[in-house]
Amino acid sequence: MLVTNANLDNENGADQSHIGAGMKLAWQINPQWLAQAHYTHFKDMPDTFFREADTMGSLGLNYNRSQWNWSLSAAYHSERQYLLTTNQLATLDSYWYINTQLGYQLGSSTTIILAAKNALDKDYASPPQGAGLVGGVPNRGREISVGVNWDFN
Repeated sequence: MLVTNANLDNENGADQSHIGAGMKLAWQINPQWLAQAHYTHFKDMPDTFFREADTMGSLGLNYNRSQWNWSLSAAYHSERQYLLTTNQLATLDSYWYINTQLGYQLGSSTTIILAAKNALDKDYASPPQGAGLVGGVPNRGREISVGVNWDFN
């Protein structure tokens, strides 16, 4: 980024590349149960990608019967880093978090939902964009919600 005569001009840096692979598996166990798994890993990431996890994954289970639908999912992020000072990196721990949702379909266009995000109230943080924030940016704790999905079609 360049600042000239009080104008702000963006300037792209050099190209960077990395390599990685991912896979997703889905298994329809029977008409009611669906299991899913996802895994991604990046190799040889550029030094400027320090805020990004090199390994991520998720597991999911869904049950659907009659008007009821229940899902449980878990997500994983490996260690990430952030700028502690302008030239010193600090490491944030890897983490798992779990979400769940229960829904009941009242009619063809209306579903009542009870959901829990970060259901186990995991204490985890994300890398800040700047420097100097010790411990990273805290993410939300457990979040419980009740809602109604209404399909307008």
